[in-house]
Order: sequence, then C-alpha cells, then structure tokens
Amino acid sequence: MSFLDIALNCIRRGWHIFPCIPTTKKPIKDCSGYLDASADEARVRGWWAAIPNANVAIATGKSELIVLDVDNGLKSEEHLRAFMAAHDLPETFAVRTGRRPDFAVQLYYSGRDCPTFNQWKIGEHGGDLRGSTWGHVMAAGCIHPDSGERYEVLWNLPFAPVPNWVRALRPAKKEIG
Repeated sequence: MSFLDIALNCIRRGWHIFPCIPTTKKPIKDCSGYLDASADEARVRGWWAAIPNANVAIATGKSELIVLDVDNGLKSEEHLRAFMAAHDLPETFAVRTGRRPDFAVQLYYSGRDCPTFNQWKIGEHGGDLRGSTWGHVMAAGCIHPDSGERYEVLWNLPFAPVPNWVRALRPAKKEIG
C-alpha cells in the first residue's frame, strides 16, 4: 500500500491528516502540522504527489479522536488485554506502533474535550495522550523513525467512546533529583 493510499484511507474515515518528512514524525517544510491538517482530497493528493513517501500524520483534535499511547509496560497482546481489563477500558480500534522490539500500542477512542499531554504513568505502564488540544499520531502503515518498522492495525474495531479512566489521566509528576 502506498503512502497516498494510507492518506486517502484516513480521509475516507473523516480524519484530518498532514504529511511528515519520510520516516519521521515531523511535518514537511511549509506545513504547520496539526494546524494545517486537512481532509480535503485535492490537498492530500497534492501533498503526496510532491512527496510520495511522506509519513501520514493524523491530527487527533480535528479528527475528534482521543488516542491513548501505551509506550511502556506492555509485553504482548495478552498483557494489553490485562491492562485494559484492569482499567475498565473497552476494546476499540488499536494500532501497534513501529517501536520494536517493544510492544507499544495506540488505542483510538472517539471524543472531544480531552487534553493532550506527554508522559502519563500508572505503575509500570506509561505513554502519551493525544487529545483535542494539540498533536498527532502516525497512521497505520507509516514507518517508525527509530526502528524503521511499520505501524500496524492490531484491532480493526469500531471506535469506543473515550472512557472516563482516559479522561482522568494526568501527566506524571517530574522527579526532582
């Protein structure tokens, strides 16, 4: 699947996207990232005509998505299910990130009015929250900048509404010392 195909699949879902420098999470030159994100097919085609191998970034706020990024503490899909059960998180669309050999996952929820921040931590688990205030996530099929591996759809399920546990998350307190 080409990066243009990935981009078009995203806008068919109603997501607002923008191109990133190939194999990175950084917007291309002259693109202000999530601020310039679009679901306009002509604009999207123009971006990928200019840079066919650009990674595809999804602007969570404009797309009315809340994405719980679990970067730490998971070892497998079984561990993910246990984490979700422990926090009463419903099954939803999920993407395994390109971080390898780690098992990192992004859980996509529908919703608005949820903040974006880096570095939540609960026990051994942690990651980021991409909500409605700023930021983006990489679409399935994109290349991770560190590992060179692709993001992959783990569960192609309908989007669950953002759960209260996710809404209640806050950034981890920084350790002094």
